[in-house]
Amino acid sequence: MTRHAPAIATLALMSLVWSGGGCSQRRDAAAVADAATDDKPLEGREAVLTIFGMSCPLCANNVDKTLAAVPGVSMVHVDMGAGRARIAIDGSKPVTRRQLAAAVDRSGFTLKGIETP
Repeated sequence: MTRHAPAIATLALMSLVWSGGGCSQRRDAAAVADAATDDKPLEGREAVLTIFGMSCPLCANNVDKTLAAVPGVSMVHVDMGAGRARIAIDGSKPVTRRQLAAAVDRSGFTLKGIETP
């Protein structure tokens, strides 16, 4: 083993995580919730998303950043252990189930459902 082996291993792991290859556990396309086709704006000021496949803090961080980038989402709190993300909707722009499903998909995971308390 060379003296650079630990650094090379770290870079390889980081590239897997950044590319979504290290943590992502997608389900088949048929298992994606009906939310992916719903363009009606969500009612209320918050929603709870159930997300399949988050297994590490980097997964949760990726989901957090992607959901926070959706116009109209003002706050995101991801609970990796529960597989849920709570979002606050600021009302400046309508937020749809389709937008949220697409954001979760871009982050490398599968949306199982959306509840509006």
